[in-house]
Amino acid sequence: MAKKYEKFNLLIKALDDVFKSNGNFSFELKGKKVKKDNWIWIIDKENQIGQSKVHYELQCNDDDTIAKIVIHFEENKSKKESAFISKIEKVSHGNTSISWDTRSGEGNTWAGHKIVILNANFDLGDTDISNLVYEALTELDNTLGEQIRAILKETYSTKMNDKKQPLNQILYGPPGTGKTYNTINRALSIIEPNNDDKDRKKLKEIFEGYADEGRIVFTTFHQSMSYEDFIEGIKPETNNEGSVIYSVKNGIFKELCLRAITPNQTDFDTAYQSLVDFFDEKDKDFKLELKTSTGKTFAVGLNSNNNLSLFTGKNLIKQGTLTKENIQKQIKGEDKFVGWEGYFSGVLY
Repeated sequence: MAKKYEKFNLLIKALDDVFKSNGNFSFELKGKKVKKDNWIWIIDKENQIGQSKVHYELQCNDDDTIAKIVIHFEENKSKKESAFISKIEKVSHGNTSISWDTRSGEGNTWAGHKIVILNANFDLGDTDISNLVYEALTELDNTLGEQIRAILKETYSTKMNDKKQPLNQILYGPPGTGKTYNTINRALSIIEPNNDDKDRKKLKEIFEGYADEGRIVFTTFHQSMSYEDFIEGIKPETNNEGSVIYSVKNGIFKELCLRAITPNQTDFDTAYQSLVDFFDEKDKDFKLELKTSTGKTFAVGLNSNNNLSLFTGKNLIKQGTLTKENIQKQIKGEDKFVGWEGYFSGVLY
């Protein structure tokens, strides 16, 4: 005996494959891919037409012979929701043939809810039905979808912007579902929440600007990336005498966290880089003489790792190193230069 909605479930599976084969595809099936019901939600690439307010829905008849595409509006109780639907009823749909309908029927959960019906029947026996449905969805999204997204933004943007989003977010899904594409929007929404009106090109320019400043870091978790690369680890390096030494180095994530908790991070980086540039213009053994708050003379030089070597006493004898990392930590309140506070202040001010 044939399973109920067997052809419809075969269409869902084939359609899922079509979506994924289109690379950065425009749609995604929502929910279980094997259905006991005769409908399934379809979400747009912006994840806006894919909620109870409005979503695409693929349906089939009880005989499991014909499929249809509809746009379903499941919320119509408030004045705002009614106004939202009224605006959509007035939009242009070009050459796309659609009909508006209102659900009816005693005991029907969705009685009174509005739907847009695409005037096209898809034969579940057609071997090319998945591609036909995909093409029809694409046309519908291009004509009505763009306008619906604009009206959603206009009607609900204040409410959506006021909603506090967690800073730690995970975007998940199969390859080609737009995770990397949406990373730019998500990262910028944390730094600058009001960028909704900017086009993609402008958003990328802003994103790249923050990346250049070090406020955004983009990295790929390749199989070769280790804990030492991401958090911290011991790395070999050569000192001024040509000997190999092993130092604890910050990884990408720890370095970003350190930058985030340092006050006036951008100003600090600019000032420190100016100091590095200053030393680069001098002789290799040049020492910059400074004074502590009590008037005591000391000097600093720049080592091969772009950290500051500290020289004290009448003959300016090397005492140790003021690393950029520890200067950052001292700024934020950690005691990294116990006994050297005067030298730290002399460098900073």
